[in-house]
Amino acid sequence: MLLVGEHEEDGWIQSTFTLTYRVAWEQLLLAVYGAYRYFSDPEVLVDSKPVEIGDPEEILTIAEDRNIMLRGISTVIAAPLMISFYNQVQFVNVSVAAVNDEFRDTDYEKYNKSMGQLMDSMEIMMHMPAPTAKEEPAGQERGTGDDQPEAAQERPAGDEPSADEAQPADEELFTSDEEAQEQPVVEAEPAAQAQAPAEEEPAVSDTPAAQQTVPDTDEVSAQAPAADEPSADEAQPADEQVSPLSRLSMELGIPQPPA
Repeated sequence: MLLVGEHEEDGWIQSTFTLTYRVAWEQLLLAVYGAYRYFSDPEVLVDSKPVEIGDPEEILTIAEDRNIMLRGISTVIAAPLMISFYNQVQFVNVSVAAVNDEFRDTDYEKYNKSMGQLMDSMEIMMHMPAPTAKEEPAGQERGTGDDQPEAAQERPAGDEPSADEAQPADEELFTSDEEAQEQPVVEAEPAAQAQAPAEEEPAVSDTPAAQQTVPDTDEVSAQAPAADEPSADEAQPADEQVSPLSRLSMELGIPQPPA
């Protein structure tokens, strides 16, 4: 706001400020509502008639009238203060009691420094959004202990399923016991039984110990027993066989009779 002028009268400093923009009645109520908490023993007057305020939010429901005044002891400047807003009018009248050194023997510059920031804050409040609902303390948002519903107390913390809900996937395939009996469970044969393994040749190890245990083919043939082969006499035909007497006669040179 802009300070138009100020003067002292009967121990009160009378001054006039002008708004930057012309505002409606609802915006004047926002300014009074915003400054109400910064007054000790505040009082609201509408058209010079006191209005009882039980809750500050009731200020926002005051019916439109010609003017509205907020008065009391300001906790910001620590002095009695009266501020009058006029409906459909751009100026504001302010009265401050000269009860301290800040407002005694004041002039335009000193007074503007003392009150200018306070009046600017009230004009900003006119353009702030109106409160829609009373905010609850953080501790009261959710009840604790007995205040909570019984279902919330019985339900375990988090979204973990109960023991009944956490059933294996195999049990959830049947919706009832009858379906489970009607549909027999067929166990799949293991892959090893379904398909016979191919015959594999015995693996021969290349280690020295394995090579020593496997005999060579030539060595096996050389070590074969002589009993498996027929003798010289057995190899001859039966007609070529002679008796011992004939063989002795042949050795002595005795002629043998023809057979």
